[in-house]
Amino acid sequence: MPCRQENADLRQLYDKYKNKGFNIVSISIDENKDYWRQASRQDSIPWLNIAELTEQQGSKNIKNFAVKIIPSNYLIDSKGRIIAKDVSFTDLKKQVSENIE
Repeated sequence: MPCRQENADLRQLYDKYKNKGFNIVSISIDENKDYWRQASRQDSIPWLNIAELTEQQGSKNIKNFAVKIIPSNYLIDSKGRIIAKDVSFTDLKKQVSENIE
């Protein structure tokens, strides 16, 4: 649920900046394919939204991305560098607006 609670805010940020080079990629750690698809439809996620669909204990995404909290996020610049990790939505919005506008 914490991830889904941010989707509406992320959607507004995405809609505002998508034509200026901002993009979002969601990587879900859901285990149930039907639940993931239903939630994605209900939240009207317009960006790339993928899922590993495996038990969280064996998740390569959790291990490779060193996920400690859910939701986790990474802000990556146009050169592919991580410039922020696990920032609040307020801070994410500020950083995006400062780096795009």
